[in-house]
Amino acid sequence: QYQRRVRGSLVRGMESQSLARKPGVQILELTHEEMLFKLVDSDASFANALRRTIIAEIATLAIDLVEIENNSSVLSDEFLAHRLGLIPMVSKTVDKFADCRDCMNCSNFCSMCSVEFRLAVSCEEDGTLMVTSKDPVSYTHLTLPTKRIV
Repeated sequence: QYQRRVRGSLVRGMESQSLARKPGVQILELTHEEMLFKLVDSDASFANALRRTIIAEIATLAIDLVEIENNSSVLSDEFLAHRLGLIPMVSKTVDKFADCRDCMNCSNFCSMCSVEFRLAVSCEEDGTLMVTSKDPVSYTHLTLPTKRIV
């Protein structure tokens, strides 16, 4: 066995990486809406833990319930509902929404816990019609898809 001193501590029996690693965050820009930061002396596990914490703490909206009246496309209703759920949404009023399971104002869905979109497109000519995230129309206009996603 051998001994080696690492930053003031004694390590016996094996090589060691720095035991005194202290990951940190340098804030580069800070506004009311966003923050730009740099991770210092960290590895992928710390970055991933920070990413998961941020995602969990930020209020978001997503398409959860899809009712399809008429689907004449080659895609199944379940596939379309899944794809609609992947569209990122932007809302200035996201903090004012209640979870629809906890909403005290209604027994189903109301303006306090949900946003209604309508998607009505049809291909009138031969070929393929590109339907993008710009096509769903919000009745409230307070919640919109973020940008064009094909």
